[in-house]
Amino acid sequence: MTVPSDCDNPPRGQRLARRRRSGASLVFAIVAAATLASLALGAAALAAARPRAARASVARAALRLKAQDALERAIASLAADTNEVDFLAEPWAAGNAEALENTDGRAPGVFTLVRDETGLLGFPECGAEALTELLAICAEIPRSEAAAISARLFMAAGTNAPAAAEALADLLPPDSPWREQLAKALPCISVHSGGAINPNTVEKAPFVASAIAAGASEAEAAALWGRLARMRTIGAFFESSDPASAMMALEAAGAGQPLSTGQLRALRALQPRLAVRSGVFRILATARDGRIETACGCVFDRAGGRIALWRER
Repeated sequence: MTVPSDCDNPPRGQRLARRRRSGASLVFAIVAAATLASLALGAAALAAARPRAARASVARAALRLKAQDALERAIASLAADTNEVDFLAEPWAAGNAEALENTDGRAPGVFTLVRDETGLLGFPECGAEALTELLAICAEIPRSEAAAISARLFMAAGTNAPAAAEALADLLPPDSPWREQLAKALPCISVHSGGAINPNTVEKAPFVASAIAAGASEAEAAALWGRLARMRTIGAFFESSDPASAMMALEAAGAGQPLSTGQLRALRALQPRLAVRSGVFRILATARDGRIETACGCVFDRAGGRIALWRER
């Protein structure tokens, strides 16, 4: 008869210890395998991402060149326009409609938007009342709040215009809720126009705000804008800023209906600032292909032949 030794039947504690060591080894092996697999997958993803990143970089560079070329062509078109009247049917504004139709960021192509600075509300020459009206229109806020924002901006800026309209936001406290309201109006504000208004290129919100500040009611300002819009629809434009010819052109656009007293009062008040020859333009060229987009822009001083505020993104 053979008696089992202690080696054949180790104590229960030893058996449990062996099982724990065996289980720990298995867990370690699983963790190690998972780590190696993760590293392998990461390396494979990195290897696949590098060619994609390189292709995206090349595509972005090509789009940037296209945007720069479009911007330079817009500048050349403006420089070549030597007549004494600027209006939206001229070659320099030919791409505006397409650019405005493709602001959703999806359509591929190259789009150039040229905006006349005298078609915007000139700060600070416009005055606090016109800025109040513009803020009320663009931000859709009560006039009392718009007036408070306008007063703060004029108090901070005085008679000095910042280098760019976007810098107006810096005149407000960093945590001010008014920054959001101002941001909605900034695209309609110019600090380069000198306060001039070109009736051939002026945009709706700046014109209506200026007309109300000049004495027209909201309804009269809207009706006056309607006459301007009809002139553009039929290809008509102001050939000079002479008050008599301006009034005749607006009355003709109103199917012969005379201007109201408020409209005449606003027109007379604005007349010293009217100019049909513009000097400064804001240009933005955008090149887009799929999810990749680049843009470059500048402010072009045609009178001085100078390019300012060149920006790329």
